[in-house]
Amino acid sequence: MTGATRRVAAGAAVVVCGLALATAATGGRQASAPPPALSSLALAVDDFQPGAKVNLERSERLGGQPVFVRRFSAGVRVSAQPLLSAVSEVILYDGAASAANDFVFLDSQLHTVAGRRAFAKALSGQIATGAKVKVKVKVKVSGVTVGVPAGLGTHELRVPIVIATNRGRLTIAFDLMQVDRVIGYVFLTGLLGERVSTADAVRAAASAKARLVAGFTVASTAPPTISGTAAQGQALTVDEGTWTGAPSSFGYSWARCDPAGVTCTPIAGATARTYVPGPADSGSTLRVTVTGTNSVGSQQADSAVTPVVT
Repeated sequence: MTGATRRVAAGAAVVVCGLALATAATGGRQASAPPPALSSLALAVDDFQPGAKVNLERSERLGGQPVFVRRFSAGVRVSAQPLLSAVSEVILYDGAASAANDFVFLDSQLHTVAGRRAFAKALSGQIATGAKVKVKVKVKVSGVTVGVPAGLGTHELRVPIVIATNRGRLTIAFDLMQVDRVIGYVFLTGLLGERVSTADAVRAAASAKARLVAGFTVASTAPPTISGTAAQGQALTVDEGTWTGAPSSFGYSWARCDPAGVTCTPIAGATARTYVPGPADSGSTLRVTVTGTNSVGSQQADSAVTPVVT
């Protein structure tokens, strides 16, 4: 990974970190189904206690990647604790490998003293009290720590930060997670003199992770279909049907069934999108099972059987 491949990420939560993310060259989308809307992956008001309001939503493209930012109004509450602000951001990549590369790069930066210092300094210039003027801050680097939240996956980070200001201390919880081809950020800022509780940070991060996982949980919503003539020597082709959860790839397994289409046996080696019936298929019907897969999981869907092969 060279310096030329790095970009400075922007957006409410990512600009705040002020670190370059490594963008992998993927050469195009790997997905065979469209990804979910980014707005559906960001935290919403129902992830907070009643009374939360959105005061900013923004969609943009940064470094070629679509980004969606949602910021919640000052005074939002995660539990009983009022917060200065809460930000949820998601970045969509060409593939899971690209997102993982950026996550690993940011992870490596935050696990160095220099990286944490740069992170905190960039953060300090973005903090406001909710009034019209920014707070003058002094960065307390010793208050910046980073770790993988207990019980969560390796592609998740939590960065608790304490910043000294001329009006008191600000506490910040910055959570970062990668699910399939999306990186999500949750950014909670406590009121001056208050602390962002661990429970609040865990709750917000869990809600964000659940949205990302749900968005990339593969499901078939319309079954596969087979086109072509059911006759020896005539190619049959499967259309995968309609899927949610943005599967990155599809697998195929053709089966030979009885004339009623009830009892089916997989055909050895028939794993392509196209199948040409032969003498062994005469008098049988055919069916194909399509498996949609991404890094979150997979699901199978069966087509209807063909007419009897002639």
